[in-house]
Amino acid sequence: MVQNTLASEYFPLSCTVTDGSEKKETTGCLRDHFGDDVKDIVDHGIHGCRNVYKMIMVPGAAEWWIEEFSRRHTTALCRGDEDSMDTSSSLPVPTKIPEFIAKIFDNGTPELKPNTVVDVYGYLSAPVQEENDGQRETAAPKHFNLHVLRVVGVSHVPELFPEIATSNPASLRTDLVKEISSVLGSCAAADTFVNFLVSTTYSRPGGTPLCFLPLNLAGVEDASSVEYIVDMVRHLMPKVKLLTLTPDLLCKKRFAPVKNYDADELLQGELQLSDGTVLIIDETSLPRASFPVNGFVEENLKVLEELIVDHRMHYDYGFYKIPMDVDYNILILSRKESRFFKTPFRIPLQSTTSKSKPSFSNIEDKRHYIQQSRASVSTISLSDEVSKKIQDSYVTMCSTLDKKIDKAALLNEMLIMSRWV
Repeated sequence: MVQNTLASEYFPLSCTVTDGSEKKETTGCLRDHFGDDVKDIVDHGIHGCRNVYKMIMVPGAAEWWIEEFSRRHTTALCRGDEDSMDTSSSLPVPTKIPEFIAKIFDNGTPELKPNTVVDVYGYLSAPVQEENDGQRETAAPKHFNLHVLRVVGVSHVPELFPEIATSNPASLRTDLVKEISSVLGSCAAADTFVNFLVSTTYSRPGGTPLCFLPLNLAGVEDASSVEYIVDMVRHLMPKVKLLTLTPDLLCKKRFAPVKNYDADELLQGELQLSDGTVLIIDETSLPRASFPVNGFVEENLKVLEELIVDHRMHYDYGFYKIPMDVDYNILILSRKESRFFKTPFRIPLQSTTSKSKPSFSNIEDKRHYIQQSRASVSTISLSDEVSKKIQDSYVTMCSTLDKKIDKAALLNEMLIMSRWV
């Protein structure tokens, strides 16, 4: 995932280097340096540019999704070869690199946006240790560099196989609701939960996120209940981030990314995630009574509220903040109604529900159904008959509602739910 965009680099496309007594023509393409033995470089004045990004592992990636990616993506099938890597650094080569710097030749294609999930393949270059003049210590290089030869956006919709393509979507949904109801204890709650899984923000007219469905699951009393709900979601969705709220986490960790100018890097924050991630906010570990408020508590609660209401998060650059639209599926687990956040949709977890782990038949079909439904939300159009019924119901409801109730929000909720009925 693209964590941050760094300053672009310029390099000589053609130059002459002196290596001992030998002069040779070379290029700065696909390299960070020309070697320790090069004493002189004559630049021919022809330069190229490469866009530079900090890349990290996809936060919350489910094991089944990683395995599926490894099977189906060409780049993931390419085996690394130590002979193809610049190993002039004395640092050991790790078997797994959780974060690195990707350098992509600027050929006029659009730059990658932060939080985009991509598949990259290229020439790996070990970090270069800067020379020490003996007067001061130099910080050890942090990241490996990857000179990218191929970059492809990663889709969450699996490839269509014949058996999946011919599956009946209505039948898949019915089975999915039935299986989820065995966890939640109610078919009505399970039906809303499926709507939550397939919801996605596809447009923002006037700044209002359309088809965004934050959900509060109330009646979650203990850690075991949280665990089997999270397991169920991870079984179905490719990316799941569990945020267990505790006084210590709220006080000491920053949820939104913030710029550290001393280190000249954007610190990730707990909630910098890629679109399509299910963010599960667990309130059950908070004390039932009040607790001290200090540190980043107020800031973090504001970040969460903005995510739930506006589906947006501000990145803090110190002197200014940049609003970033997000597309997370936000699920709040609480003992009763959420203590901090009001959501338009709330469902109960039946206390008599069995704590056994959920079991899904035809799981690949159901995963594909969810992602395909998410991808097609924007194409759904309401018939005139359905629109008329919504309008009539809305007018009737408004005549009996309290004046303080946000009637525009109510209409939006009705339109959201009607798209999946």
